[in-house]
Amino acid sequence: MSSNLNFTEEGFSNIVIRNEKNIVQLRTNAFDDDEALRWKEVFTARNSTTYNAARLYHGVRYRFHEKFICLHGDNRHKGVKKTYTGCSVKMDIKIKLITKNTIRIDKDVRTHPCIITIEGTHNHPAEAASALQELRIPTATTDTFFKYFDLGMTVPQAIRFHQEKLNFNLSDLANAAVNPKSRSVYYMREKWLKTIMEH
Repeated sequence: MSSNLNFTEEGFSNIVIRNEKNIVQLRTNAFDDDEALRWKEVFTARNSTTYNAARLYHGVRYRFHEKFICLHGDNRHKGVKKTYTGCSVKMDIKIKLITKNTIRIDKDVRTHPCIITIEGTHNHPAEAASALQELRIPTATTDTFFKYFDLGMTVPQAIRFHQEKLNFNLSDLANAAVNPKSRSVYYMREKWLKTIMEH
């Protein structure tokens, strides 16, 4: 399903359990929900996809358990967004509790407590300009724009500077994850102003 699951540069050690046509299952060294969601952000950036939260589980069996669905298969967008395709790809992230019992049953739980399963095949092109424009803006891109605003740049200046700095090719220009639309940058500026006012 996905060929590049090496996230060592981002601090994740992935152990692939299954990698078949319609399913990828792996373990990683994410120990809490923040790390698991950061892993998801790395995965989505590498694969030009976006996943929406479908269900968050609360219970005693897992430290964290949440299911996600592809943006293009989210029923909440059915008939509303033209990007809805009924895509069936799902992501399930579980972080096991590290206890004497789980260590006895599962030797990898100490170092790799997070189990991630991605099922399905996308029914839409991930690299098409229309799909790239729907990608979410990752934290790293938001942080970059916050730094531009710290330097005193306006929204148009920040957008221009960002595009020149990264020397985008045509596919990157359409990618909202690295080259956000101006309305998104205006929204980031509002968030930045709120953080400045709070401090």
